[in-house]
Amino acid sequence: MGRLEGRVALVTGGGRGIGKGISLRYAEEGAKVAVAQRDKQSRDGTVSEIEAAGGTAISIPMDVTNRESVQKAVDEIVGQLGRIDTLVNNAGMGWKHGAFLDLTDEIWDEYMAINLKGIFIVSQIVARKMVSQGQGGRVVNIGSVQSYMYQPEFTAYSTSKGGVLMFTKALAKELAPYDIAVNMIAPGPIKIERNVDMHASDEFQSIIDTNIPAGRSGLPVDCANAAVYLGSEECSFVTGTSILVDGGILASLPF
Repeated sequence: MGRLEGRVALVTGGGRGIGKGISLRYAEEGAKVAVAQRDKQSRDGTVSEIEAAGGTAISIPMDVTNRESVQKAVDEIVGQLGRIDTLVNNAGMGWKHGAFLDLTDEIWDEYMAINLKGIFIVSQIVARKMVSQGQGGRVVNIGSVQSYMYQPEFTAYSTSKGGVLMFTKALAKELAPYDIAVNMIAPGPIKIERNVDMHASDEFQSIIDTNIPAGRSGLPVDCANAAVYLGSEECSFVTGTSILVDGGILASLPF
């Protein structure tokens, strides 16, 4: 029997990248997975992979920045799968947006809307459902190594991910009376569909050699393995903390 057998999980941004890796692993461990994504093609593709492997999944359209969209999606998940036991707040955005002095209001607002407000909206709606179910739950937020450190030309991204860390701590305290554990995963450089070429370049390999003690890029499954633990009954006494999945970046300071 899988470690998530009998659980229903909602994974936002579950159609590609880290979210896809988590969706696939959750299904392997026996969870019924609601794959939520704005992009229909990617979420349907992930659902098809899960079903082909013998798992159970449903494709759910969701815009995490829109409360009405999230509420409709959560109602649909509960209607089809009966409940929600584990929430993975994975949907987010991130890229190098340039020097702070050139940062625009529009870029700042977009980061805060998706990376922070989105997690707030989804967590609140799902947590209310978990409380009404009366059987506890798990919330797994996807932060970043930049929740702890700053990378030049990533001001808005780093700020939003730092906010995810503090939100995780606040939510853990708020929801502990309901047996809902809330934790964060902080990925380092993870090789996903949109950055495969960058990770394969000699320039990036040089960065890995200098900065990552593990000596390689991370993969979605590395984050997914941590998410299985944090989304299961195994972490009942673990809440308000973070697991770094960074190959050791924060373990040593390169000179």
